[in-house]
Amino acid sequence: MKKNVLLILFVCFNSSIFAQVSAGLIGGINFSNIDSKNSFAPSFDMVSAPGIGAVVDVMLTSNLGLRFEPMYFEKGADLNLIDAPFLPDFSLNMYNIELPLLLKFSIDGDVSPYFLFGPMLDINVDSEIETRILGFGFNVNTGNITRDVNLGLLFGGGFSYSTGSITLFIEGRYSLGLTDITEHGSVNIELGDYYIEEQFSIDPELRSKGVQVMVGFLLPLGN
Repeated sequence: MKKNVLLILFVCFNSSIFAQVSAGLIGGINFSNIDSKNSFAPSFDMVSAPGIGAVVDVMLTSNLGLRFEPMYFEKGADLNLIDAPFLPDFSLNMYNIELPLLLKFSIDGDVSPYFLFGPMLDINVDSEIETRILGFGFNVNTGNITRDVNLGLLFGGGFSYSTGSITLFIEGRYSLGLTDITEHGSVNIELGDYYIEEQFSIDPELRSKGVQVMVGFLLPLGN
């Protein structure tokens, strides 16, 4: 009898949770930058690029839930190596998949404000340094000297509005990298028919950060 009661409670609990699951799409702009912890490292300027992904909401209660927002972002920054005319400009471009798991607290209302906080994994698919001089440019692949996986924290908040069948939302987020994005390895440079491989052995201790402005929609799953 006890086993049957526990089974019924388990099924009811899972059905309740499933009924409060919503999924949709999210996209927007990422304003990214890099912090350098060592004095010999270059300073950086913010750059912007689009991002797009999916969003899943699991509401545990009417006000508290979990949000999963796997997204593809282009991150990076402009490098301030030399500030003089007719000399090269440099940009570090990183192509990342961001996997945050966020605690969501919302406030009931026609327009419902909510707050987000949680850890994230930042997976680096590839990276490069783009060099531009006098209208010409070339790219240096830096995938071997940027870490494949970095840890970070994400803070944010937004507003959602439900029309009944669909929930629209707009949110702002701040992502803060906790680990050094660089590691020792080789830098590959291709200039026409010439190929150069240089070893990278310094430790600039670079950490990514960014401000993101996103919009999206959610559709309920289940009953």
